[in-house]
Amino acid sequence: MIRQINLTHFRNHVATKIPGLGAINIFIGPNGAGKSSILDAIGYLLTGVCRGVDEGGRGAEALNCQIESIGKAIASVEFLTDRGPFLRAVGQGPRSEAHRRIVKQTGIDERIMRVLAAPINLLDLERRKQVEFLADGGSLL
Repeated sequence: MIRQINLTHFRNHVATKIPGLGAINIFIGPNGAGKSSILDAIGYLLTGVCRGVDEGGRGAEALNCQIESIGKAIASVEFLTDRGPFLRAVGQGPRSEAHRRIVKQTGIDERIMRVLAAPINLLDLERRKQVEFLADGGSLL
């Protein structure tokens, strides 16, 4: 289970730590506060892909924080979990060594990882994998 998310220079999050996460979490805030960016960060860490980043990792440079006082800083996303820390820097896309490490460390099939990152991807799985994922309660991480 993910216990904490750390975002560094990711979209509008300069240095955000979100501790105390449980099985279900709700993010509330005004427009532009960064709620969707948190979801994008989760997807990016798990799969190397998120809104604005394609399967080849193109578009990832837009994930870097665009605040003038920071200059050009490379964004990163880190999860602190029951299985140890997971870290991905922007630019370490779906074909990177970082991605292979994350897949190996979680022990989760890449297709299931995509469902964890974006539940709509459940529909892309074969029926047996859908049943397996749902039987586990979707809490593989």
